[in-house]
This record gives sequence, structure tokens and C-alpha cells, in this order.
Amino acid sequence: MRLGRGMARSINKLSARRVEAVKAPGRYSDGGTLYMSISHSGGTRWVFMHHFVGNQREMGLRPASRAGRSLTGARDRAAEARTGLAAGHDPLEVRKPTRQAERIAKAVWVRQGAPEVIALDQPG
Repeated sequence: MRLGRGMARSINKLSARRVEAVKAPGRYSDGGTLYMSISHSGGTRWVFMHHFVGNQREMGLRPASRAGRSLTGARDRAAEARTGLAAGHDPLEVRKPTRQAERIAKAVWVRQGAPEVIALDQPG
């Protein structure tokens, strides 16, 4: 497999201990275009940065919770994104239908299920 720009470098550079210990704002590379990003407010998230059709793109993988920032999960998602890129697909475009389906399912639940749950929570 031919690796794109930035992918030929080493991967899995971060350890679970390092991920838990770091607190300073910035981006911390795990290699293979996967980064842990810490904002100035202290929020953490995993970011997959890639190039597609000459444009630099940034795909948020998920927030990184303080308790076990799921380094393994972020690596798995980054590997899926790399596979898609190698096949010529933009990972951001691939996940759009899934995101839309999740939003629709949530909206349906709010309209149908939420009133019942709220009614169960009322004293009486």
C-alpha cells in the first residue's frame, strides 16, 4: 500500500500513560495524522488530519474523556479513515449519511419517546 504524505512516519507514538498525564494546551501527535488536541479551556478531543484532493481536512473523531481517553478507540477510527483514504474516499464525506441518520433517530425519539419519559418522572 502506498502511503500518503505524513502517513509514512511512525505511528502509535503516544502511550496511555502520556495521554493521561498531559494537560497543557496543544496538539500531541500519535503519528499517522492522529492527534490529541487539548484546548485552552482544558477540553480534549481526538483529531484525524488528512489531505484530500489537495485540501487539508480535519476530522474530529470524538471527545477524549479525562478518565481513559480511549487511545485505542481513536487509533481504530484513524485506521478506518486511513483505509478509506487509500481507497480514494474522503472520510468526512463517508460519515455524513451516518451522522444524518443519527440526527433523524434522535429527533424521532424526542418527539415520540421524550414526553413519555418526562411523564414518568413527574411526581404523582
